[in-house]
Amino acid sequence: MIDFSKIIIGCHKFQGGFELNNNRKIVDAAISNGINKFDTAPRYQFSEETLGKILIGRQDIKVYSKVGLSRLKQTIINRNLMSIKKITQTLLRRYSSSFSNYYETKIEKRYFNSIQELKKQKRKLGEIPLTEMEIKQSVKTSLKNLKRDNLHVLFVHEPDQFANQDEILGILEKLRKEGYISNYGLAYHRQLLEKEINNPYPTISMFDEKMLTKKYLSDKSFFTD
Repeated sequence: MIDFSKIIIGCHKFQGGFELNNNRKIVDAAISNGINKFDTAPRYQFSEETLGKILIGRQDIKVYSKVGLSRLKQTIINRNLMSIKKITQTLLRRYSSSFSNYYETKIEKRYFNSIQELKKQKRKLGEIPLTEMEIKQSVKTSLKNLKRDNLHVLFVHEPDQFANQDEILGILEKLRKEGYISNYGLAYHRQLLEKEINNPYPTISMFDEKMLTKKYLSDKSFFTD
């Protein structure tokens, strides 16, 4: 049975650079409070490498990563400029309630706009394949970045874009048996569908909390172990 954590730290914003020490403090604080699971992805630019530096030698910590979406390109200079911007925003949010309210509204609006943009994409769902070679290479790169021997969970990032979902799940089961990963799942960001929840495979569906409708929030059986 998969050992679920009540809280898993998302590391999308872990980009190292000027923020490496702050990223490390977040991880240390989490571990000190009994949280030992962290989620990252190749898509998140420098996130895997940063988490790998912080958790080096800590094979007891469970790390989740993904496959299926390519890495967003960003130069080291741009990364550091973004770090300065985020530090400035954090200080403003801490000492200015008006800026904090403005920022939270902006982030929420950006989130919903991004969901709408995904829905408008001309790409047809299920039109591209994801090969065993691509999956295995991605996993090996993630393990190298994270300085680990095994991923606790490997998610397929937005699996509805792939034409060979059954084959992909078979490949992930093979990787599990080979020891590269301990578990695997599906990471949906487009919409929450019945077919995703009732997937017959031994998978985990991951989705943003704002995507939970009242229907699922009212259905307590949805959250049972």
